[in-house]
Amino acid sequence: GGNGILAGKYNLDDPSSMPKFPKSITMKKYLEGAAPLLTEVRAIAAERGKSCAQVSINWIIQKGVIPIPGCRNAAHAKDNFGAMDFDLTAEEVQRLDAASLSSREFSSGGFDLV
Repeated sequence: GGNGILAGKYNLDDPSSMPKFPKSITMKKYLEGAAPLLTEVRAIAAERGKSCAQVSINWIIQKGVIPIPGCRNAAHAKDNFGAMDFDLTAEEVQRLDAASLSSREFSSGGFDLV
C-alpha cells in the first residue's frame, strides 16, 4: 500500500530497508508523515498474525474501495490475496481511520512546489 509504505516495506530504523538515493530523500518524508498510521497498521498486523500489506488492503476494502496493490512477484501476489480471508473489526477500522487523520500527506513529495 502507498508505494510500499503501508506494506511495511520501509523502516526508518533500518537504513538497509530504504531505497537508494534520490528516492530515499522523499521516502524518508513520506515515512515520517505516515508514522501514526504505519504504527497502527503494524500493531493490528501483529495482533492478527497478518502482514502490514494484508491489513492495509483489507482496510481499503472495508472502506468500500477497490484496492490496486502492487505486485512484483508471486510472493507479493500470495500475500496480497491473504487480505481477502478476514475482515477487520469496526474497532480496528476506527483505529486505522483515527491514525490516518493524524498522518501527514506529502502529495508534493514533501517539498513546496513553486
